[in-house]
Amino acid sequence: MPLASSDPRGDLPRIDVDFNRLGQGGPNTVPLGDDAAVLARLGRLPVVGEWLLAVQEGDLDAVGPVRAEEIAGRRFWLLDIDPATLRSDIEFEIEHDRVPVQLQAIAVAVWSDPERLHLRLADGRELSVPLAWFPRLERATVAQRAAYRIWDGGAAIRWEEIDEDISVPILLGLPC
Repeated sequence: MPLASSDPRGDLPRIDVDFNRLGQGGPNTVPLGDDAAVLARLGRLPVVGEWLLAVQEGDLDAVGPVRAEEIAGRRFWLLDIDPATLRSDIEFEIEHDRVPVQLQAIAVAVWSDPERLHLRLADGRELSVPLAWFPRLERATVAQRAAYRIWDGGAAIRWEEIDEDISVPILLGLPC
């Protein structure tokens, strides 16, 4: 339901977003998170294609349809912002119809193969490192490697059963 000449913003379901993440997941796209994150912020799971009103602290808003992507067996929600609907009560720089991407060390998916640990970051980058860097992970079974949790806002990954923690910023050579 694209915007018509009369602005239906008041009729659309509202979801709080971080417009600093606009462009992560595709041009003019804002990642909303997994099912749990979206449920907590929207109060329900959306329907693919449903239009939402994206709001950031009352200063910015825009509308667009929601979509879902399956990443490493988990569903993640994205909102495709219609750039013509981006409104701001504060100064907000837009270049070429999208906000410049800010690279972030935030993991959204983790998986491994027999020799490497792989991470997908919120900004779309993928990182692959040798399992040999992490002897506990290297010795772990496939099931143990799959039993991870992303925590600290995506900045860390934890494998409880094998007592292993990895900092995403450190993998990228950044300070914690």
